[in-house]
Amino acid sequence: MADVFQELPINATRRRVFDAVSSPAGLDAWWMKTASGTPAEGSEYQLGFGPEYHWRARVTRAVQDAEFELELTTADADWTGTRIGFRLTDQDGK
Repeated sequence: MADVFQELPINATRRRVFDAVSSPAGLDAWWMKTASGTPAEGSEYQLGFGPEYHWRARVTRAVQDAEFELELTTADADWTGTRIGFRLTDQDGK
């Protein structure tokens, strides 16, 4: 699959956005039903999208307030191996 990049300006601090995309509580607030894990390279996340979707991912990149990336290791076949990442930058104070 080709890479897909999105740019999304958010009026919040990088710390707040990093927490929203890397912490289990943050992920649960906008993406999945239950998440667990530690935002540190090499750690494993458990991602619960409902009764039939208990996926796992490995943290491949974690730079506090700057970058976070997960590689799906257990998921539906078309998602396994997919990397989902975030690069946070400041732009006009946002």
